[in-house]
Amino acid sequence: MSESPGSQSTYKVVDRLLALRDLLHQEPCTLAQISDCLPEHYTDDESGARKLRRDLQYLERWSYQVVRDKTAKTYVLTSARIEYDWADDDLTALAALRECFQGGAPYADTLQTILERVQDGLDSRQQRVFARQPKLKIELAVAEERTPAAVRRKLEKALDEHQRISFKYRPGDRPQVTEHPDDEPLTLGFEDGHYYLLAYCYKMGKVLKYRLDQIVEGSIEILPQHAVGGWKRETIDFQYRLLPKLARRGVSLRFQEIMAYDPQKDGSMIVTARNYGEFDIIREILRYGEQAEIVSPPALRAKMKRVVEQMCALYGRDEGQTSGE
Repeated sequence: MSESPGSQSTYKVVDRLLALRDLLHQEPCTLAQISDCLPEHYTDDESGARKLRRDLQYLERWSYQVVRDKTAKTYVLTSARIEYDWADDDLTALAALRECFQGGAPYADTLQTILERVQDGLDSRQQRVFARQPKLKIELAVAEERTPAAVRRKLEKALDEHQRISFKYRPGDRPQVTEHPDDEPLTLGFEDGHYYLLAYCYKMGKVLKYRLDQIVEGSIEILPQHAVGGWKRETIDFQYRLLPKLARRGVSLRFQEIMAYDPQKDGSMIVTARNYGEFDIIREILRYGEQAEIVSPPALRAKMKRVVEQMCALYGRDEGQTSGE
């Protein structure tokens, strides 16, 4: 059955609008670029410009936002809202994300903008569900330091392009700045309110962990050398004892790998585990308070002993007494 001329014209308009939408969703385009990509629909002249302006008005009625750059004479589309057949459980989960990712959390501003677009696409009933405070509260650490966005962007660029970097670093335990002439970035992370970079240090011959706020701002340079890949962070096998009070509750998965459990006659538990870095192991064991101790290896136990002795020295002073008194 053949279509009427009017119907054929309507289909052609819809096809043209959809093609324009898909093109301008990808990147900003000038009229000349649009006519090159869609020569069957547009021409690079005043007639093509009038048709483009009219079609952009139609797309705006479809709830797309048209961003016009008058200097570059380009057009690009962004969706004003996100429409989807959301179930109530979906909206509850999104509300939990909204409350969790507040100011200071990684990508909080970007995520809040996305959720605002989701909200704009909801009907009145769905908006009421989305507006409810979630019953499950998720506590997410916020950044304790204001790592310059330029630092993260430079490192993300190096990771995207698989390039090595050089930078200057100011360790927290030493006043002097150290030079890192050739490091290979592996991952960026966020833990306990701090941003970290894991990178293979060619000078030291191992994977190191750097806090981003201790990288000297403006010192990062992307090197021409490409990343090699395959580097693994060193792990430490160790044992710790949980006292009976905690052992009865089971072992929390606080470390990279739990390899063995060895119940003791007194009700305690010897746990064999594997994790990255002495600092991270000691920090996690300290969270157990007086209910856990490091058993082996001897060097790690000795380091923990020094930390505890330093804590005892602090608490052994009278309240208000400073270390200089």
